[in-house]
Amino acid sequence: MSNVGPQAGSLQVDSSDLRAFFDALRVALSSGRVALAPSIIADDGLLHALQRVLAAFDTRSRPAQTPLSGLPAPHRSDNIIGPLRHTLETIRDAWLRRVRDTITREKAEVLKNLLGSTTPDFLGLLDLTDDENRHSAVLRWLLDPKCAPTIAPLALIAFTKRLDRSSDWAHEIRAALELGSIVVRREYTISREWTDEDRLDRIDLVVLSRKFFLAIENKVWAPEHDEQTRRYWEWMQSLKVLRAGILLSPSGFLPASEGFKSMSYLELLPCILEGLLVSTPTAAEKIVLESYVKTLAAGILRSELHAIQDWGEQQ
Repeated sequence: MSNVGPQAGSLQVDSSDLRAFFDALRVALSSGRVALAPSIIADDGLLHALQRVLAAFDTRSRPAQTPLSGLPAPHRSDNIIGPLRHTLETIRDAWLRRVRDTITREKAEVLKNLLGSTTPDFLGLLDLTDDENRHSAVLRWLLDPKCAPTIAPLALIAFTKRLDRSSDWAHEIRAALELGSIVVRREYTISREWTDEDRLDRIDLVVLSRKFFLAIENKVWAPEHDEQTRRYWEWMQSLKVLRAGILLSPSGFLPASEGFKSMSYLELLPCILEGLLVSTPTAAEKIVLESYVKTLAAGILRSELHAIQDWGEQQ
């Protein structure tokens, strides 16, 4: 898309660029190669904003003495809004399909019950809805079989489906679960515990045993910086165990390292819900999960969980 400056006087928009951009976006979304921020496409806000942009373009791209009716048809906003609306609606429908395919109807019903509970959103009460460290702390608890015996085991096995050598991962995690040897830690300084190096870089979350090492780098609203996953993977290459990495983010950003796999919070959620389909959670698990789902509904997954609630009501 052409540059759009911060001031109205510097606005430069080519309507054909807009259409080409949204066509490419629609194709990428349908192929699963891109994850979009839900607020972009969940309602008509973007369309209204684009209408204003196109109107400004229409006004500024014609000579002061030339009436609007004298402009060539391709440069008039009223000839663009209709196709643009159709493109946006197509993107929105594709996004809804991806949300519902990811969660599934059975898990949507579980989510509806969690969201309808009386448990408060504790992170929201503490004004920590967007705090990356607090999200990592909750996830550490939910992924630890010692803390969450119903949720964690099946969530960890669900994670393995995203990793290379997934069958090996599933085998090792099941074996470690039987032995009770899985450890889940936050802010883990890998170099000090596994190598002779002395670096201070820390991984947000690790799941490990004597046979495997899974690193999870969590990014809530900040992108990966300084190629963190590439540096982590270089360290992990020296480990003589099964190893893998996940870059977790709201929309599933691609990691700098090929050794890490991307995962969005939308993809994370059904993993955490696996255990609730087959077992009753402990009282502590129930409270933590009810509260955390409400945190996600208030921030990171606001539009997705709103769509899931609507879907559940339509069943």
